[in-house]
Amino acid sequence: MNNPEAVTRQEALATENARLRALFESAIDFAMVITNPAGIIVDWNPGAEHVMGWTAQEMCGSDASRFFTPEDRADGRPEREMQQALRHGRATDERWHLRRNGERFWASGEMMPLYDGDTHLGFVKILRDRTEEHLSGNALRQAQSRFQTITETIDAAFAIVEVKFDSDDRPIDYRFVEANPAFERQAGVNLRGKWVTEFAPDLEQFWFDTYGHVASTGEPANFESYAEAFGRWFDVRAVRVGDAADRQIAILFNDVTARREAAERLRISEALARENVERVQLALEAGAIIGTWHWDLPSDQFTVDEAFARTFGLDPALGRKGIPLAQIVATVHPDDQAGLAEAINAVIARGGAYAHQYRVRRADGRYYWIVLKKSGCCRGQAADGLR
Repeated sequence: MNNPEAVTRQEALATENARLRALFESAIDFAMVITNPAGIIVDWNPGAEHVMGWTAQEMCGSDASRFFTPEDRADGRPEREMQQALRHGRATDERWHLRRNGERFWASGEMMPLYDGDTHLGFVKILRDRTEEHLSGNALRQAQSRFQTITETIDAAFAIVEVKFDSDDRPIDYRFVEANPAFERQAGVNLRGKWVTEFAPDLEQFWFDTYGHVASTGEPANFESYAEAFGRWFDVRAVRVGDAADRQIAILFNDVTARREAAERLRISEALARENVERVQLALEAGAIIGTWHWDLPSDQFTVDEAFARTFGLDPALGRKGIPLAQIVATVHPDDQAGLAEAINAVIARGGAYAHQYRVRRADGRYYWIVLKKSGCCRGQAADGLR
């Protein structure tokens, strides 16, 4: 007569085995491989066929190292996994494995020993294909590496800032979350991790309003502006980055102070030049003639009257005898010498009258604007302008 208790245990065991088998067969996204203690495959679920391509008939009886890469087989990786599983109860790894067609796939894997009481029956290895996630993590790491290399080596200053708003949603501060080395060089201060008001409590409201608008609306901004706190002009490009709720923007800017100062110097110089030209013209119209000269082309000698000689600190006697052109040109402002030479060559070539304005160093050592007028063959007058 059968023992009812033993029958109940057998039925329970059969039910548990059926449940485990159903799980083994239905886990299509998980490759489950069962081996004997020596690593020979004894069972291969549909998930293993789905992930790796081999059928159960092709793989049962084969060594499990078959789906390991050649370099892992040469390194004894399959054997070490089994030893680790026996020592620690499991062995986990993430590495490349092989498919039936020779293609490699990245899998997260776990190997566990199987026991019946104290008897070691073999191992179960569970794999999941993580190739897409792995490659995405690599396209991401490489992009981050390239981005970091670019931001650390470019001359343009780059920063990511978090804009702070008050309860009325008005921008009142911003904190530098990231900043490249060029940022510190151009800003003249290291603000990484700091709120800008810690360094510049009187920073113009323009900066808060502009960055706040970009962070709130997502509309990019391009502008040049002067920051009194930094004492510099900046050419700025600002765009929102990340989630709009983070209120963060990326800023790319260049210190254009030198260019702005050069432009201002040029503007002042041009204004002064126009003023000097006007003064020279007024001097000519008023008849302010400071002397006359005669240039003998064959001998390349200038003779000048006493008034001309006194004005330019020349010996009147030498002026009557003759002075080389080079000595006259030496008194011309360096910036005007090329233009004077061009004017002289032009008038020699074409003849006729001409007038040319340039600066000369007079006896007091200062430069003055004059107009040199030629009339006749090689005779002319020098008209005085103002400094």
